[in-house]
Amino acid sequence: MIVRRPLWSVIALALVVILTPSAPQAQGRGGGPIAALQNQVQALEQQVADLTAALSALGTEVGAGDAALQTQIDAANAALVGLQQLFASLNTAVNDASGDILSLKDRVLALETELAALGDGLTSYDQLADLPCTTASETAGTVNLVGLLKTPTCAEGTSANGRFIDFGLVVLDTQTNLIWEKKITAVGSGQNLADLHDVDNTYTWCVATGNSTGFCAGNATSWIGQVNAEVFAGFSNWRVATRDELLGIVDCSAGAPCIDPIFGPTQAALYWSSTEVGFSNAWLVNFFNGLASTGFKSFEFPVRAVRAGP
Repeated sequence: MIVRRPLWSVIALALVVILTPSAPQAQGRGGGPIAALQNQVQALEQQVADLTAALSALGTEVGAGDAALQTQIDAANAALVGLQQLFASLNTAVNDASGDILSLKDRVLALETELAALGDGLTSYDQLADLPCTTASETAGTVNLVGLLKTPTCAEGTSANGRFIDFGLVVLDTQTNLIWEKKITAVGSGQNLADLHDVDNTYTWCVATGNSTGFCAGNATSWIGQVNAEVFAGFSNWRVATRDELLGIVDCSAGAPCIDPIFGPTQAALYWSSTEVGFSNAWLVNFFNGLASTGFKSFEFPVRAVRAGP
């Protein structure tokens, strides 16, 4: 006797099989949610395969005598084939994701190992000194410890005597803790007043300092004011150096110009200081012979900016 199951019971069985959570399986390498999802997908694939076999057996029992029921069974089989393909794609995607995650995990572990090796043995800022680094201008440099707090900074170089540190646009004097403007050689020869830091530029004392009182009454131009307005090297508290500050960086040991080469382009000439002598005169420092002298404020000479560091 042939026992014919109603089609609704077959569909109910399919839903029960598909929606029933699969039993926990052994997880793959690393475990975790991805491995658990893999196991669930594989279990669902097996359940769909079992249901397909059951429907096939039911179709054999029904035979050709019940064409309408057979049509419904065939449709259910076709739907199950679609489910099998869907689960196969999902299983492939889960396997790919698992491989990517494991690869990323390996890379993270390798990076952690490299970082641990890089920091191995570093217990104070002192040990950072002279380590290689890359400056903000993308040039090779070394770590220098600046100030009482020993702040690590990446510098392009240090003077031969170790006193001066080159930070690209400026030079730090570790002896006086002053930061000095570095001059540049602008395109072409002679003055280039459009570039405030051109080594060939010269100014009257009134223009250089921005003074507009006394002898400088009526002056409306300020070189140092423009330097601060552009926030040169990130600072806006630049000033014209005093006579004694300029004398402090005079060094004629290598000939003219009498200054350490780390300062870059420098005229072997008189430079204005901010120190006044009287109504119409101010002090100058000569970077040709290292001596100080006075000059009329109306004369034009080069000038160098300075600020208290860091």
